[in-house]
Amino acid sequence: MGKRQKTVLTRKPFLWIHKLVWKDKRLGGSELKVYGTLAMLADNDTQQCFPSIKTICKKSRISARSIIRALQKLEKCGYIVINKYHGEFNFYTLLAGVAVAPLFVFLF
Repeated sequence: MGKRQKTVLTRKPFLWIHKLVWKDKRLGGSELKVYGTLAMLADNDTQQCFPSIKTICKKSRISARSIIRALQKLEKCGYIVINKYHGEFNFYTLLAGVAVAPLFVFLF
């Protein structure tokens, strides 16, 4: 018998969509899907991630152009910060709901 390897779960199997984001009437379905995708990919502690537009497309199942518009709106509304690094990649920080109780939990 071989040794059993210990599995370490580094990502939680759920994500939070906060009331601030979910209830904001300025946001449509694309913005909510993009925010949810970023939340799914973000580090649990820092709420930061750096997926490509192509990755966000695959995970959210919406077009690249819709994602770009959604990211701009989320940033304008103050829910994310986008830092651009030398044209190579974008670094996203989720800001909403740091001290707010979540409304829904989505399982992936």
